Amino acid sequence: MCRATVYRMVATGSFPAPVKIAGASRWRASEVARFIEALAAGSRGPRK
Repeated sequence: MCRATVYRMVATGSFPAPVKIAGASRWRASEVARFIEALAAGSRGPRK
């Protein structure tokens, strides 16, 4: 996915929000893994 897609998905709640570390966006591996598992299971990812 491109960067714009990731941030659009974050804005809609369909992708986990990043954690800011020294001004850089980083994602928790566990949250990304959960998102991938949800995709594999046929859903569109975790919803808030």
